[in-house]
Amino acid sequence: MKKFLVLAAIFILLLSGCSNMTEEEKAEYERQRQEEIANQPRYEYEDVEAEIVELDMRHWFVKTHRYEWSISVYYEPYNLTFEDNGWSTGAFNAPSFYGKQVGDMVTVEICNTYVKDQLVERGIRRIY
Repeated sequence: MKKFLVLAAIFILLLSGCSNMTEEEKAEYERQRQEEIANQPRYEYEDVEAEIVELDMRHWFVKTHRYEWSISVYYEPYNLTFEDNGWSTGAFNAPSFYGKQVGDMVTVEICNTYVKDQLVERGIRRIY
Protein backbone atom coordinates (compact mmCIF):
# COMPACT_ATOMS: atom_id res chain seq x y z
CA MET A 1 0.00 0.00 0.00
CA LYS A 2 2.87 2.37 0.82
CA LYS A 3 4.41 1.74 -2.61
CA PHE A 4 1.12 2.66 -4.25
CA LEU A 5 0.88 5.92 -2.29
CA VAL A 6 4.48 6.83 -3.15
CA LEU A 7 3.88 6.14 -6.87
CA ALA A 8 0.62 8.12 -6.79
CA ALA A 9 2.41 11.06 -5.13
CA ILE A 10 5.18 11.00 -7.76
CA PHE A 11 2.60 10.85 -10.54
CA ILE A 12 0.68 13.82 -9.13
CA LEU A 13 3.90 15.83 -8.76
CA LEU A 14 4.87 15.09 -12.35
CA LEU A 15 1.45 16.14 -13.64
CA SER A 16 1.38 19.33 -11.58
CA GLY A 17 4.73 20.36 -13.07
CA CYS A 18 3.31 20.45 -16.62
CA SER A 19 2.85 23.93 -18.00
CA ASN A 20 -0.26 25.02 -19.86
CA MET A 21 0.01 26.33 -23.41
CA THR A 22 -1.47 29.70 -24.32
CA GLU A 23 -4.09 29.93 -27.06
CA GLU A 24 -1.49 31.34 -29.49
CA GLU A 25 0.87 28.45 -28.78
CA LYS A 26 -1.95 25.95 -29.29
CA ALA A 27 -2.90 27.58 -32.60
CA GLU A 28 0.71 27.58 -33.81
CA TYR A 29 1.17 23.96 -32.78
CA GLU A 30 -2.01 22.95 -34.62
CA ARG A 31 -0.96 24.91 -37.74
CA GLN A 32 2.45 23.17 -37.79
CA ARG A 33 0.79 19.79 -37.27
CA GLN A 34 -1.61 20.36 -40.18
CA GLU A 35 1.29 21.48 -42.40
CA GLU A 36 3.26 18.31 -41.55
CA ILE A 37 0.22 16.18 -42.38
CA ALA A 38 -0.25 17.99 -45.71
CA ASN A 39 3.43 17.45 -46.64
CA GLN A 40 3.38 13.70 -45.98
CA PRO A 41 3.42 11.62 -49.15
CA ARG A 42 0.30 9.70 -50.14
CA TYR A 43 0.58 6.49 -52.14
CA GLU A 44 -1.90 5.04 -54.60
CA TYR A 45 -1.51 1.68 -56.31
CA GLU A 46 -2.97 0.35 -59.53
CA ASP A 47 -2.73 -3.01 -61.27
CA VAL A 48 -2.22 -2.85 -65.04
CA GLU A 49 -1.11 -5.10 -67.88
CA ALA A 50 2.43 -4.48 -69.16
CA GLU A 51 4.23 -6.04 -72.11
CA ILE A 52 7.24 -8.30 -71.69
CA VAL A 53 10.10 -6.84 -73.76
CA GLU A 54 12.93 -9.12 -72.56
CA LEU A 55 12.77 -12.47 -70.81
CA ASP A 56 15.49 -14.94 -69.88
CA MET A 57 13.99 -17.83 -67.92
CA ARG A 58 15.97 -20.88 -66.82
CA HIS A 59 14.70 -23.96 -65.03
CA TRP A 60 16.83 -26.74 -63.53
CA PHE A 61 15.74 -30.07 -62.06
CA VAL A 62 18.92 -30.56 -60.02
CA LYS A 63 17.90 -31.94 -56.58
CA THR A 64 15.25 -29.21 -56.23
CA HIS A 65 13.47 -27.33 -58.93
CA ARG A 66 15.28 -24.04 -59.38
CA TYR A 67 14.05 -21.12 -61.46
CA GLU A 68 16.21 -18.13 -62.43
CA TRP A 69 14.95 -15.20 -64.44
CA SER A 70 15.73 -11.82 -65.86
CA ILE A 71 12.66 -9.96 -67.11
CA SER A 72 12.01 -6.49 -68.46
CA VAL A 73 8.49 -5.09 -68.94
CA TYR A 74 7.15 -1.91 -70.54
CA TYR A 75 3.89 -0.04 -69.84
CA GLU A 76 3.17 2.30 -72.74
CA PRO A 77 0.53 4.76 -71.36
CA TYR A 78 2.94 6.03 -68.66
CA ASN A 79 6.15 5.15 -70.56
CA LEU A 80 7.41 3.01 -67.66
CA THR A 81 9.93 0.18 -67.72
CA PHE A 82 10.81 -2.29 -65.00
CA GLU A 83 13.54 -4.90 -64.75
CA ASP A 84 13.63 -7.79 -62.32
CA ASN A 85 16.25 -10.47 -61.72
CA GLY A 86 15.54 -13.26 -59.31
CA TRP A 87 15.41 -16.92 -58.45
CA SER A 88 13.24 -19.34 -56.55
CA THR A 89 13.35 -23.00 -55.60
CA GLY A 90 10.64 -25.59 -55.33
CA ALA A 91 8.46 -27.44 -57.80
CA PHE A 92 5.47 -25.15 -57.19
CA ASN A 93 7.35 -21.88 -56.73
CA ALA A 94 7.64 -20.74 -60.34
CA PRO A 95 7.07 -17.02 -61.02
CA SER A 96 3.74 -15.92 -62.45
CA PHE A 97 5.27 -15.25 -65.86
CA TYR A 98 6.67 -18.79 -66.23
CA GLY A 99 5.82 -20.03 -69.73
CA LYS A 100 5.29 -16.52 -71.14
CA GLN A 101 7.11 -15.19 -74.19
CA VAL A 102 8.38 -11.77 -75.27
CA GLY A 103 5.34 -9.75 -76.35
CA ASP A 104 2.96 -11.37 -73.85
CA MET A 105 1.25 -9.31 -71.17
CA VAL A 106 1.79 -9.62 -67.40
CA THR A 107 0.09 -7.89 -64.49
CA VAL A 108 2.25 -5.29 -62.73
CA GLU A 109 1.66 -2.95 -59.80
CA ILE A 110 2.22 0.77 -60.34
CA CYS A 111 2.86 3.04 -57.35
CA ASN A 112 1.86 6.72 -57.67
CA THR A 113 3.29 9.09 -55.03
CA TYR A 114 1.46 12.36 -54.30
CA VAL A 115 2.49 15.29 -52.11
CA LYS A 116 -0.17 17.98 -51.61
CA ASP A 117 -2.25 16.27 -54.34
CA GLN A 118 0.60 16.74 -56.85
CA LEU A 119 1.99 13.63 -58.55
CA VAL A 120 5.70 13.57 -57.73
CA GLU A 121 6.68 10.01 -58.69
CA ARG A 122 5.28 7.07 -60.64
CA GLY A 123 6.89 3.70 -61.17
CA ILE A 124 6.31 -0.01 -61.55
CA ARG A 125 6.77 -1.64 -58.16
CA ARG A 126 6.49 -5.37 -58.88
CA ILE A 127 5.28 -8.05 -61.24
CA TYR A 128 2.42 -10.25 -60.07
